[in-house]
Amino acid sequence: MIMNARDTAKSVHKLFSLPEVAIELSQAIDSRQSNSGTLASIINKDPALAATLLKLVNSAYFGFGKPIDSITHAVTLLGRSELKMLVFSISIVTRFHGIPSDLVDMDVFWFHSITRGIMSQELARQLKFAEPDRLYLSGMLSTLGKLIIYHQYPGQSTEILTLDNQADDFIREQELSHFGFDYLDVGVELFKLWRLPETLWQIVDDLGKPLLSKDQQPGSLIVHVASQITQTLEPCHKRLAEYKEQDLKLDIKVLEHLGLTPNMLNHCMEHGLAEAFDVAGIICPEAFVIY
Repeated sequence: MIMNARDTAKSVHKLFSLPEVAIELSQAIDSRQSNSGTLASIINKDPALAATLLKLVNSAYFGFGKPIDSITHAVTLLGRSELKMLVFSISIVTRFHGIPSDLVDMDVFWFHSITRGIMSQELARQLKFAEPDRLYLSGMLSTLGKLIIYHQYPGQSTEILTLDNQADDFIREQELSHFGFDYLDVGVELFKLWRLPETLWQIVDDLGKPLLSKDQQPGSLIVHVASQITQTLEPCHKRLAEYKEQDLKLDIKVLEHLGLTPNMLNHCMEHGLAEAFDVAGIICPEAFVIY
């Protein structure tokens, strides 16, 4: 029996829960009362998380120059917003297991998600948008509802993913037809259950609204553009239909509304993809090998 978006998210909430360390760190950052030492102590409770975080801060993505050999030093250099972004990225990749392997290549999926997040962040920086790190998280998180649908409804998902048209808008229309909700809806419900800040999940929720609607946030338009760019990558679906390389299709009205110029877009696509390789190569090395 097909459930609604909230019930579907509830059914996997415990299976796809956030690690306690990520939750504790998020609460400490949001409280604004914790210092770098306190945040470092929380991260060090999870040695694997701490090790991956150190690899990231010492990577070309950040380019600090001198080696960073302690979590306390890393926390001081990164700042709270970027620290939260990285910890959530690392934590989320480790939580989603049991997705049908004959339906989706998880390594490629995570590369797509990281790329969508980094493209969102790069576009936000080009537009001098406040808190570009928040858009990274919203961009990356925006794909997670797909995994829940694949996990809960593999049969119907296979039907959808074998269609020739794999454009994001079309896929969401098919999901609405089959389930009564799409991957954005179920993703938002999961983020609410995770008690993520509304500023994060509201952007994902707005992605489902008609473009340039009255109450749509600029942040969701930025993530929308990042999503369109990411759609040109080879899909992560292991579907039967033959893959056809996708041309980049951008909504001119959205670009004009945001003030995105061709030079800005070219910069974001060039640098964003390179940064995605750097980050994916550390968070999920198998995805890096694939490309």
